[in-house]
Amino acid sequence: VKGVQYSLREFLGTLDNYKEKLQSVSVSKPDLLENSKKDNSISPHSNLHLSQPSSTQLYQTVIYLSPSDYHRFHSPASWTVIKRRHFPGKLYSVAPSLVRKIPGLFHINERVAFIGRWDYGFFAMVAVGATNVGSIKVHFDEELNTNTRYKNVNEKIYETPIELAKGDEFGYFNFGSTIVLIYEAPVQTTLDNEQMRRVKMGERMWM
Repeated sequence: VKGVQYSLREFLGTLDNYKEKLQSVSVSKPDLLENSKKDNSISPHSNLHLSQPSSTQLYQTVIYLSPSDYHRFHSPASWTVIKRRHFPGKLYSVAPSLVRKIPGLFHINERVAFIGRWDYGFFAMVAVGATNVGSIKVHFDEELNTNTRYKNVNEKIYETPIELAKGDEFGYFNFGSTIVLIYEAPVQTTLDNEQMRRVKMGERMWM
């Protein structure tokens, strides 16, 4: 993330039973991802989690919200949330300059991973806490309680999967922070090659 390599297992937790949990879930075909920044595709070792390894791969997109930015976050595509994992942790700054200096910072910071699927396969949206941003609020999950003394990783599987449409308001930070998207898409997908640029709600990332 942000030029630093990381382990999917450390960042999202184990996904060994991912496909089994998705057997009964279907989603409508989504529009193209929007309101995002391109970082890099994820290395081929993560093919274990692909629904169609011969024709898709995992990509990552990072949206950094500075203190002066809009602090609400929206669903970037139509997808289905199956579960969420809360990883308590530190609250270091996620400014790009610091992330480059501290490899593994995203494994250290508190974060909430929402895991599910969209029409192309795997989809995860991760809200990462930062300095003074331990409070992560999500509209459809009032049980989520961040920035507490509780230090164990906890998981919630939604009995009724959460269906989200592109643009739906998802939640908010109480200050600026970062959203990381990890998603399966066709190998030939064309992404914006500009590493850092300011984007607005609704702007398109794909061609």
